[in-house]
Amino acid sequence: MSDSDPSNTAGRLSDFDSAQRLLSAVEDDAIGEVESPTAGAAPRIPGYTIEGLLGAGGGGLVYRALADSSQRPVAIKLLTRRLGEDADAQRAWRELHILSQLRLPCLPQMLDYGEHDGRLYIVTEFIDGLSLDDYCRERNLDREARVKLLAEVAEALQSLHEHGVIHRDIKPGNILVNSHDQPVIVDLGIATLLTDDVMETLTVEGVPLGSPAFMAPEQARGDRAQTSTRSDIYGLGATAYYILTGQPPHDMEATIHEAIRRVAQDEPRDPRMLDRSLPRPLAAVLRKAVSRKPQDRYGSAAEFAADLRRWLKRDPVEAGTVSLVQRLARFIGRHPIAATVATCITIAVVMLVPAGLSAWYYDHRPYGIDVSSDGREAWLLSASGRILHIWRSPIDGGISYARLIERPSEFGGGRLALIAYSGWEDGLPGPALYAYDLQQDLNTPVWTTYPQMSELTMPPLARAGHEDQEIWFQYGATSLHDIFPNRPGQEVITSQIVATTGYTCIRILDLEGSTLCQYWHKGTAPQCYWMSEAKLLVFLAASMENTWGDPGGDGLDDLYPRVIFAIRPVLDHISDRWVYPTDAPHQERAVWYRALRPFEAVDALSSMTLAAPHTSDPKGRNVRLVLGMRISSNPTFSLLIDYRGDEVPGRRVVSDGYRATVERGDAPEPSVVYLGDLLSPDDSNQSGQPNPDEASHEPIGN
Repeated sequence: MSDSDPSNTAGRLSDFDSAQRLLSAVEDDAIGEVESPTAGAAPRIPGYTIEGLLGAGGGGLVYRALADSSQRPVAIKLLTRRLGEDADAQRAWRELHILSQLRLPCLPQMLDYGEHDGRLYIVTEFIDGLSLDDYCRERNLDREARVKLLAEVAEALQSLHEHGVIHRDIKPGNILVNSHDQPVIVDLGIATLLTDDVMETLTVEGVPLGSPAFMAPEQARGDRAQTSTRSDIYGLGATAYYILTGQPPHDMEATIHEAIRRVAQDEPRDPRMLDRSLPRPLAAVLRKAVSRKPQDRYGSAAEFAADLRRWLKRDPVEAGTVSLVQRLARFIGRHPIAATVATCITIAVVMLVPAGLSAWYYDHRPYGIDVSSDGREAWLLSASGRILHIWRSPIDGGISYARLIERPSEFGGGRLALIAYSGWEDGLPGPALYAYDLQQDLNTPVWTTYPQMSELTMPPLARAGHEDQEIWFQYGATSLHDIFPNRPGQEVITSQIVATTGYTCIRILDLEGSTLCQYWHKGTAPQCYWMSEAKLLVFLAASMENTWGDPGGDGLDDLYPRVIFAIRPVLDHISDRWVYPTDAPHQERAVWYRALRPFEAVDALSSMTLAAPHTSDPKGRNVRLVLGMRISSNPTFSLLIDYRGDEVPGRRVVSDGYRATVERGDAPEPSVVYLGDLLSPDDSNQSGQPNPDEASHEPIGN
């Protein structure tokens, strides 16, 4: 300890890995005139050997040094402001003295402080660590690991609050993760002690302190009376926003004055607007932590940590439900003049029971289904975002479809959860569509589309050689439409690929899982679209009936044709023939059957998708085929196909990205892509172009 230290004490304060920020916000009225030390002239502080300059900031210069007595590496900050001689300087010494008494594992140790040439200096241990955001990025932590680390930071912040300290500048850069993977809170430069004489601390009313992206609204307004431990909870909540979504609660792309105004007055952004994959219960936790009003935030950092750990265990979080007290307080706040004692009592009595029932209903009644970004889980959610049930798959992408539907009274009423599993692996329920009654056991389906061979009516050639085998389905398309209006409720359209053959079984089911009609396609048919007005079910598929052969271009040998075909579903029609353009044996003629003719850049094709037409198109009589290309930024173009299977002239849409690649010569003109009949390679000129006269016809739907 230097002789110039009037307190003659040592203790813990802050880590000088970020020491250039320490005490940078001490106000002008607490310390005297500003005079910057010369960076090139290292100070001579008794008891320490200065090794070099670590950094400089608004508060002063930071040096790396060795303690002469132990050769221990330390960091010394020499402040830029000279000490005055009045009571304000004494308050500065007093706050340093109190801070030096802290003995917390979540804070680095303060070793020494004193005066050198009229300026304060502070000595702390030098801790090697990474800031919270750098640690998460360099370790490539997944979401669960980041939430676990944030819970540990919240528990460390709770320890700080229990010792009477508000940090007031919680942000990723002020949270270090040391070599033991433990979080350490640093930079107490603008901390306020919760002592009886807190008015004597080094803060000024009306001055916003902290970092705008992470400061609480009351700090942004300079409202010292409202600054409390809940201000730190806001800072940690904003830090959690950044760690989990990559962005803070408010848009900071603005001037400093506008940024502070947004924090002070605007509501924070919904975290799911920043990252749609963020689970709703976790988003509710973040929203509560950064509520604009302090009273709406968590009451303590420990409560924040507890809710984060509930989410990690998939337990219901506390953030989703608004309490009756909060509801009543908001009502009174909106009507302060009319809020007399009598009306408050009346409101409390009248609203107690219905508000409680409403809150329970909001928190417990199934509201929707969400699928995790990796496809491993489907979550049954309440309106508040609470997870009511989880269906799990052991493989990535195992759950490809989830829908909550109302069941008509003819089928018993209530609601069903439809969960589609794709692929197969030990522990997976099976690649099929499963229906769960929400009023029964959610782990036991009431029906599934996973039949045995003996239950299927298959084309003879498809059944040959497979009589004694179990059929394995790879799940394909699923959608829900009113195919048969005379029957109650909607129907479920499924297409499942028989993994042992590559054939596709197309079935339409009612909401009890009974098969209403069935068709077969020789090849895959993973996408479908319902033309409601034309009553056509359109499929995007690949045909195994024949191949294009070699049309004269490179890389097209034995290429299975991409096809688009339409069927008109007929109730109770259980077909054992292939859907095809003709009525040959074992074939059933489609309403229309078109092939996407091969073209020179077919190898560049990355995706094909059926999509709804533009809103100006006739409803239920057209469908748009979108083609994605494996060239820069995945540019696309699309064709509009009518209910007759013909392309509508003049309705192609070409993206700017695709036009640019055509101009560079990296992609062919869209005109080389067209629809035609599916013919064998010997029957047609595969490189030919369509006849414009054959393709033209009158507009549809007028």
